[in-house]
Amino acid sequence: MQVGDAVVSRILRSQSHRLLSANVAVLRYSERRSGRQFVMPVQCVARDDGVVVLAGRAESKSWWRNLAVPRGLGYLTAGRWRRTSARVVGGSDERVDATRWLAAHA
Repeated sequence: MQVGDAVVSRILRSQSHRLLSANVAVLRYSERRSGRQFVMPVQCVARDDGVVVLAGRAESKSWWRNLAVPRGLGYLTAGRWRRTSARVVGGSDERVDATRWLAAHA
């Protein structure tokens, strides 16, 4: 984990989480091939049933590919770990809808 990621993760675990909890969460997931666990902060928008996360410049990142098949993961927001399932949004229509949704709720 990079230094900036570690600082953000520490803040989200602390009582000062309100500084970031409105639009940042920490994801915890297992890599699909090795099973190695990863923890990283991401920008998000909270929903009643979980969070919506968009990977900015997704073509240059690989972490989201571990969610190509729907799977469970943990996320930390508002100072608490929660469990949810995740899936990659595919197709241009879904991406546009997700982008509009995030813009409206950010």
